[in-house]
Amino acid sequence: MDSNLRPYAEYALKVARFYGISPTVTSVYRGWALQQQLRDRWLAGLSRWPANKPGDSAHNFGWAFDSVVEPEDQANWDAIRRWVGWEVLPNDEIHAQLPEWRSYRTSAFQTNKR
Repeated sequence: MDSNLRPYAEYALKVARFYGISPTVTSVYRGWALQQQLRDRWLAGLSRWPANKPGDSAHNFGWAFDSVVEPEDQANWDAIRRWVGWEVLPNDEIHAQLPEWRSYRTSAFQTNKR
């Protein structure tokens, strides 16, 4: 995960644990090949969770994380992550991402080329 965002993810986990919620982080940074595999699985109907194409996922830049909680804790976990500042998509509640991350993508491509 991007070193600037990691403290915010860790803080969300800490707040959740304080309230008795035990998130398990299942995915953070993903390379493009893994992103394509996940997208292929989703398009084939083999995954419940959507996956964007490589380069159109905040995971490819270290700007997102996926996590799971017990179903009865999901609404509170969503609220905690949003309160900390993450964007949680309504159709992909395991996923939390940097809001407006696409606006940073161009500069990330330029930085990665150096």
